Amino acid sequence: MLSLVNSQYISTKNKEFEQKKVINLQKQDLSIKNVVENRQQIYPSIKLLQASLIPFTSRVTNVYRGKLPDGLADKIDRFEEGKNDNEDNETIHLGEGMFATVYKFVGEPYVIKESLPDNIAKIKNNNFSKEAEMLEKASSVPTSQKLVAQVKTEKDNYYLISTLVQGTKPDPLTNPLSKMHLSSIFKNLRKLDEPGIYHNDLNTGNCLIHSDGSAGIIDYQFATEFSPTATSTNDKELNFPYYMIPANAQMFEMSNLPYYLNKYPSDTDHQEVKAFYKKYLTEKSKYHKERFEIYKKQPWIHSDALRYEYLQGKVLKNPSDDIVKLQAEKLQIFYAFREVFSTLDRYNQDERNLLSSVPLSFYAAISAKKFADSAKKMKETTSDPDTKEFLDYEAKLGSYWQKKMIESGTDCFNWVYRAATGHPFNSADDISEKIDEAESKKLGSINNIVHLITGNSEGNEYHNHPVSYEIKKGYKDIANKIHNTSAYKRPTQKEYDKELRKIELLRNNMIASFTDSYNNVNNGKILAGLIPHLKTVYYARLLNLQANKLYLASKDYDVKNYVSEFRDLGSYTLENFPKTVDKVFKQTIDTISGDNCLLAYQLDSKDLNDFDTNISGGYMPGKPLKFTDDD
Repeated sequence: MLSLVNSQYISTKNKEFEQKKVINLQKQDLSIKNVVENRQQIYPSIKLLQASLIPFTSRVTNVYRGKLPDGLADKIDRFEEGKNDNEDNETIHLGEGMFATVYKFVGEPYVIKESLPDNIAKIKNNNFSKEAEMLEKASSVPTSQKLVAQVKTEKDNYYLISTLVQGTKPDPLTNPLSKMHLSSIFKNLRKLDEPGIYHNDLNTGNCLIHSDGSAGIIDYQFATEFSPTATSTNDKELNFPYYMIPANAQMFEMSNLPYYLNKYPSDTDHQEVKAFYKKYLTEKSKYHKERFEIYKKQPWIHSDALRYEYLQGKVLKNPSDDIVKLQAEKLQIFYAFREVFSTLDRYNQDERNLLSSVPLSFYAAISAKKFADSAKKMKETTSDPDTKEFLDYEAKLGSYWQKKMIESGTDCFNWVYRAATGHPFNSADDISEKIDEAESKKLGSINNIVHLITGNSEGNEYHNHPVSYEIKKGYKDIANKIHNTSAYKRPTQKEYDKELRKIELLRNNMIASFTDSYNNVNNGKILAGLIPHLKTVYYARLLNLQANKLYLASKDYDVKNYVSEFRDLGSYTLENFPKTVDKVFKQTIDTISGDNCLLAYQLDSKDLNDFDTNISGGYMPGKPLKFTDDD
């Protein structure tokens, strides 16, 4: 190996240095032959005038995968220098995600992805390597991102070099998806399916379309591998029952298509949206037909999964209006699921919105129940045997998602509920702080995709769900306790003014949430009522803790009397209101699981007030709650 290097220019010290580099590469499973062949790209050597000079111009110390094109190592050096001095004129910033920033090389068909400083430890644990590996395995995808090289510099910076994918985000007004674009998208998705690559993040920013009719897929950061026989039973990362072969088309319908459709103006003719969606389903049928032809040659594929693949290819080829509406209902499930996933994003825990995850999960469950019921109803009036069988599979799929989302909603509810009541649980996160953070965020809202596509608003309204006597009594007991509070006059001592205002604000927020919870549930808004229920319990606990803290710290008799009422109110609510919450939650589950489940959902997108900010609206001192004996 060393004989390849001109010995007259290299000192003994430099020979040792060269040997260490070779050993380094061997550890990365690169053969000696590859080291020799790629040496000029990995470690460009120069003739030395003095033996003490380092015989390499590039700071790139390791190329883990791929091969750097000529001259790119030097550009990486200058990028690294310019990044520190803000003088880099060879790259253009393209965007930034949770883990990395992406730049384009000027005049080159390549992009460079730089890991963010906070994620270096994760990169060392092969997160970056995983993306490079996925890019290598997805090399057969026609017009999509390709791996060039994964490198590390002597400054311990990690970079991923890949090809530049031309195109822009699709938009129904400014950059609409044509039939050619849809065909190209499904071709790419099928090419991802073949080697078993599940993209996991096919949002509108990661699926770019070009004026020539092509579409490209980028950003494989969250991509995973799957087997055609994998299901959610043996792989919890996937969301497919046993009679479905994992498909990237489902991920596209979760994280891309609904958001594209939502960009249509509210006054758009539904026939226009429906025509596009019908065109989409027709192209999707070709995708399933091609998958069927591939998987039927594999004897280990479940017969039901293969049959369902065939039926989708046939029934969606020329879908009736009823089939279009049914598929829109299925799209509503996937849309809601993706919204739930975003509130509980394991990759972005600081931005979680735990409160909205509860009703969103149940909304997805309700949508799934509605989809399953529609499929069963359609089956009764359909004469074609293949369509009947297709509707059987769709009904089963709806039941699968209904069960899955009820379990998700229950887990989310219990998770937040335990935090709100102060009970310990096994989690590395301080969920109480997460609830505080969620208070200042907007609750998510779900648009009605079915209405957007078909113009049918059925199921988008509230339906009254009667509240039981036990639930009403639980509310009334808390209301009476609230009415009997504030018998003592507020102390005027300035030294306690800040603490008193905080306690009073907690009380006001607790009462505002309590009032909101009753009004929602009493009007049949079972899902919208869940969040204020959780908030009421949470504020009651904080009120009890803060008031008790001031009670123990103060030696003033008037202050003790005044805050003791707040402490007792928090304690009483914390002890008694959870019983009502449990009953409301049980009624929610019974309603969602029942045969007469209707789309009883509404969740306003409004800013929630944090406990340390002034509340606007809701309950204020001197504004009594009104409960009649009939309640």
